[in-house]
Amino acid sequence: MALRLRRGTNAERLTITPEIGELIYTTDTKKVFVGDGATVGGTAIDTGLLDLAGNSLNDLGDVATTEPTASQVLGWNDVNSNWEPQDAATPDLSSAVISDLSDVAIGVINNGQVLVWNDTASRFQPGDASGDVVTDTTPELGGNLDAGGFNITNANGIGAISINATNFTGNFIGTHSGDFNGDFDGNFVGSIYNEDSAIVFDAENNTLNNLVSATATEFVGDLTGDVTGNVVGNVTGGVVGDVVGSVFADNSTLLVDGIDGKVFGTIKGELETENVINTMYATDQNSILKMYKHGGSFTAPTEPSNFARVGISLGSYNTTAADFIDEAIIFSYHQTAGGGYLAISPVASDNATFFDTAIELDGNAQKLIVAAKKGSTFDGPVSPGVYADAAARDAAITAPTAGMMVFVTALSQFQGYDGSAWVALN
Repeated sequence: MALRLRRGTNAERLTITPEIGELIYTTDTKKVFVGDGATVGGTAIDTGLLDLAGNSLNDLGDVATTEPTASQVLGWNDVNSNWEPQDAATPDLSSAVISDLSDVAIGVINNGQVLVWNDTASRFQPGDASGDVVTDTTPELGGNLDAGGFNITNANGIGAISINATNFTGNFIGTHSGDFNGDFDGNFVGSIYNEDSAIVFDAENNTLNNLVSATATEFVGDLTGDVTGNVVGNVTGGVVGDVVGSVFADNSTLLVDGIDGKVFGTIKGELETENVINTMYATDQNSILKMYKHGGSFTAPTEPSNFARVGISLGSYNTTAADFIDEAIIFSYHQTAGGGYLAISPVASDNATFFDTAIELDGNAQKLIVAAKKGSTFDGPVSPGVYADAAARDAAITAPTAGMMVFVTALSQFQGYDGSAWVALN
């Protein structure tokens, strides 16, 4: 009786898992497989070893014997589970298609060479690379370096680097260590430190510290620290601390002489000091502490109105008012008719009214006025106007007013004017 194995097509074989030792023969591929109880379709039985002098093909049982044609290759057929002759697939690179290699010259290729374009021969050929950023000490770019939205990182992996360029445009994110020479135009985010690691610009608190030198058209913000050097420009804001050096106006006129300790020019505003203000003298030894009054502007002054005043106000701190209160004034009044007018007055008991008690000197009327509601007290002899006779009296006093008193030596007589005539008082 003939022995027959389980048989069927190769496709049918792949639908079962044969038992251990069970044999299967495929009628279409004419191969024998043995089951191990776990492998679907079983395992192909080894048909022997073909030795090609050390280059061995362990098993050709899964290679079809179909006659190949020119340029075909062996390709795997999943359906038949074997290698069989097939036409080689042509790669499709869509828009980046290498249509052919007719412009590539294959000559002797040395280690490390690449394909480079030869304009003269109009082809690619083996050649040396023009340079790289690792071994080339002076790499050059023929155009712009476009990172394509990516970052250039780990630059320090090749050692310390320097970038020398006329202009650098773009954003720089990261830490920079080294010298920066040139103009910086754009936004800078972060703190700045000097060479000894002392902070110069504190980005967190928006302050400057330990600044050695700064040149800027405008500086806006708080400056904390010592400033050594010249400050040229306008300073708007308070200056707290010592200013050492001279101060000049916009037209280079010296205002404060830091060497000789002198102040020049016009001072406007309040002057507050805890020291005595020394009297200043001109070369003729006359006091030169002057206060001028005028209308109009400083550059185009005009005559002030009649009795416009300027003077000195004296006051002290009052605990009840928690402020400085005026105590007395010394005022000079302008008179459009000519002559000077000076008034000296303390504040009244209500701490508000002046001139209830006052001394007034009228240069225009050439008279002294003593105003005191509760009377005047003189220490020492008091002498009225003394005249030789009535003619001398009338020549000196052409428009007498009621209450005037004189002494006429020819008559040894005190006289008073009652509003219409001089009358004897003794």
